Amino acid sequence: MVVHAERARLFSLKRRLEPLLGAGGIACEAALVIMMLLITAEVAVRSLFNYSLQFTDELSGYLLVVVTFLGISLKEGAVFRVDFLYRRLAERVRTALELVFRVLALVFAVLLDYQVIRLVVSSYERDVTAPTLLATPLYVPQIIMPVGVSLMVLLQFVGVCEQLSGLFAGRRDERSVG
Repeated sequence: MVVHAERARLFSLKRRLEPLLGAGGIACEAALVIMMLLITAEVAVRSLFNYSLQFTDELSGYLLVVVTFLGISLKEGAVFRVDFLYRRLAERVRTALELVFRVLALVFAVLLDYQVIRLVVSSYERDVTAPTLLATPLYVPQIIMPVGVSLMVLLQFVGVCEQLSGLFAGRRDERSVG
């Protein structure tokens, strides 16, 4: 009974994350479209008028940060394993490896989140700006980094909890059958 309550809470938490992940997906798509339009405009302006927009590289770089850091949490688990090998393993080995990978990914994500938060805070406190025509305050595009990594932390935490719940449920089922 306790296992079912735990799984229901995990499922509820995972469902609450879906709107955030959906918004992240939409932001990635929009960033890619805007990046494509910017680069197309740059190529057209250079070809037709022999002039550069000057800001295309900078804005495209910021949009690439959006795609990278929001995109890391879109396909859950796919980043952390080699599927063609993973599918050939025995079920128990896959479960154990999945738990180990998720724990390592969670630790990595927490450390990365801590570092990118420090970076954003440092950029804000020191009022660092890009040495470009736009002179963008760097904390503005950097703020997306902890958002994306924090989503990954949440997803990995839920994944670790699911793995542990499934592992303990499997052990209980084995004891009740045996």
